[in-house]
Amino acid sequence: MPSKELIRQPIVTEKAERMKKESKFVFIVDKKAVKNEIKKLIEKNHKVEVVAVNIVRRGTAKKAIVTLKSGQTINEKV
Repeated sequence: MPSKELIRQPIVTEKAERMKKESKFVFIVDKKAVKNEIKKLIEKNHKVEVVAVNIVRRGTAKKAIVTLKSGQTINEKV
C-alpha cells in the first residue's frame, strides 16, 4: 500500500489541539497501518523524532496518537 494512504489526515479538534502542548499529534490512519510504519512515515515526512505511537480504535475508525521528542512540532498544513 502506498505510504501516503497509510496516514490519511490530521485530526483537528479541541482535544487534539490541547495535546499539541504535550508534543502529541493525532492522525486518522488506515486500518491496516501498524505502529512501526506510522513512526517511520511521520519521521520521514515531517523530519521529526517520534518517541511513541499509540493506536485508538473507535468503530471502523483508527487513530494514531504520535508523541514527538520534546520541543518538536509538525506543520500539518504542509
